Amino acid sequence: MSPGLPTLIDPLALAERGVRLSGALKPEALERLGPLLASTRGSLAVDLEFGIDAGGHRVLTGNVVAELRLECQRCLAPMDLRVEHEVRLALVGSLDEAERLSADYEPLLCGEEPRKLADLVEDELLLALPQVPRHAEEACANSVGLDSGAAVDEDQAASPFAVLARLKRE
Repeated sequence: MSPGLPTLIDPLALAERGVRLSGALKPEALERLGPLLASTRGSLAVDLEFGIDAGGHRVLTGNVVAELRLECQRCLAPMDLRVEHEVRLALVGSLDEAERLSADYEPLLCGEEPRKLADLVEDELLLALPQVPRHAEEACANSVGLDSGAAVDEDQAASPFAVLARLKRE
């Protein structure tokens, strides 16, 4: 955690006071994100504002910007990925309250217990990551370069391994 960010927060109290939190987190501080990273090298900037919107909802808005080192799932080489995620959460006390929210916000169920700020940021970051991180096809070391529009002989079309045979000859 950076010196400007608290470890534990009470989101409802922060919303009542209209608090803004800005600072940096280290990727290694995020336990669930760790297994997805190729290395803990990277940065994570947080800018969150707690408040009450025009509809009277206690809200948490802001953004999370991360520079992460992931593993490309196509070639298994490390890759750098920049993630910019907008946070738009309504702080709710019950599931009934969450169901009545407009589509402008996602609900964040808040109870009496304080929350870890890192857990909240990690949840948002995990939602923003691509399901399958990959280099751009032209930059990937394992890009096969198959042309989906290439003509295939009719006798080869009958075999699902025809493309593999062609690659073996090249």
